[in-house]
Amino acid sequence: MQTKEFTSEPPSYDGLYSSPEATNQHITLNDSQEDGDELDKRGLARLHAEPKGKDLPELPHDILALIFWHACQPVLSARSEYGPRWERTFYPLWLGKISRSWRETAWATSELWETIVLRINPKKIGIQTDLLREWFGRTKGRLLEVYIEEPLRTHRLIVPPLRAIHPHLELLYLIFQHSEQFQRIDLNIPFWLYHHFAKSTSKRPTSKGPAYPSLRCASLKFQETGELPQIPELGFKEAPFLFTLSLSSFRMRPNGLSFCPTKQITRLVLDSCRNLTLKNLLSDFPGLNELTLTKCKFFHSRPILGSLLHNHLQILNFEFTMEVFATHRSHLISLPALESISICVAEPLRLVDTQHIPPFLEHSRSILTRLTLEFLITAELEHELIEFLSLPTISSLKELHIREYSIHENLTRHLLGAGLGRTFFDVLHPDEDPNYLPHLEILEYEGLLAVHAIDFIEPLIVRSRIRARSDDPPNYEDNKNLGISGVATLRKARIKADQHSEVASFSIAEYTDPQYVWEIIQLMEEGALRLLNMDGSLWE
Repeated sequence: MQTKEFTSEPPSYDGLYSSPEATNQHITLNDSQEDGDELDKRGLARLHAEPKGKDLPELPHDILALIFWHACQPVLSARSEYGPRWERTFYPLWLGKISRSWRETAWATSELWETIVLRINPKKIGIQTDLLREWFGRTKGRLLEVYIEEPLRTHRLIVPPLRAIHPHLELLYLIFQHSEQFQRIDLNIPFWLYHHFAKSTSKRPTSKGPAYPSLRCASLKFQETGELPQIPELGFKEAPFLFTLSLSSFRMRPNGLSFCPTKQITRLVLDSCRNLTLKNLLSDFPGLNELTLTKCKFFHSRPILGSLLHNHLQILNFEFTMEVFATHRSHLISLPALESISICVAEPLRLVDTQHIPPFLEHSRSILTRLTLEFLITAELEHELIEFLSLPTISSLKELHIREYSIHENLTRHLLGAGLGRTFFDVLHPDEDPNYLPHLEILEYEGLLAVHAIDFIEPLIVRSRIRARSDDPPNYEDNKNLGISGVATLRKARIKADQHSEVASFSIAEYTDPQYVWEIIQLMEEGALRLLNMDGSLWE
């Protein structure tokens, strides 16, 4: 909640107070600021804003606690190149500075302390350790989501002297003492610190049971670009509920995954990993349900012997590479349960890129029901996209999501392409080809639109069957006359594109057919049709 005295910019730290009474002194637990002008003469980070509690509403404790909880939820993003990891706008103790009543509410609301975002500052690690100890006390034994990061500039493969790392060890030991509360842990630390995590695990008495009895999600990021040694045993193998694993900047090697319970993992995310083979991954993770590959490099020089049948993988997402399907050995892998594929490439998606997917699906006997495509859209490639979606192995789709890659990257696109045009939407009309995506129920598009009239939505209206509605039971002849016999009803369509741009200019209100305008408005009111500008405002 913001008052008129709040600054427009959120603070750049996630802070803790040393005590409820410490209203005039602020020390950061998450200090990502550079030393210098941001520090006062005592070496403490200056507060970006000093909000006062004026004209604040008197709310019941439970309502205020719920507002606090929602306000302090972070974005649990692993994509640090698009913004700070685990970023959040409000912080528990920052809210506590507003007024005494708010501070008392924050201190008494254990749910507010369930997320710990620790950005280690080597110069203040002692203070951070003391404040973190208080933070753990306020959690009252609740399950926790923990993010630990040390700035990249301090990362190194060479282990520093024991005297230099002693403060780190005290902090890590404090964290590990509460490992039984962890349900999610995200580590973005120097490699040598992983070894000290491992030592803490090995010293745990077996009588206490597993170190991570509640852990469900673990993410490990290795910042070093050099060769990494074997990852030590971190205690994850005994985590009975660990089902989601994320690895970043990891080089696959023989027995390289021995530190984790590969047999029970159902969701695997690999980012910027090297020396991968799809077959070996699927062999190592027999229960895998979802696999995400981002900026990964595959290793094809070794011969693959025999074929592999994986009966559980349903969702396959990959970015910046088509190598999963491009290798001629992909026919040795069969994924009969595969239902969803997501492709993200930073270039136009040509038929030469997608030609390997249909044979792969045909060999696997997969029935694809969901497809997500994110790529650079150019006018000349619109027909190739239509041709790809016309293939028999793609006709089973129930959901189609298309997004311009430039939107993802927040780049200016006026020179790179024109976006989807009228042709793409025209072929969706059942009169054009009743066998073109006959099972489609959900369609979403985000990007530029190269159209100049609102009537390009006509095929979506026809597929929605709004024109066939009446109080009487549906009539086969009516549907046949509308050209929708054998075509699924489109339940949801969402288009996010500016009405007025360099390649488009159109309006709903100015269209001359009142019946057509009524149909659009009716579908929008029902939630079956969402038409948005890029800023989130509704079309007019």
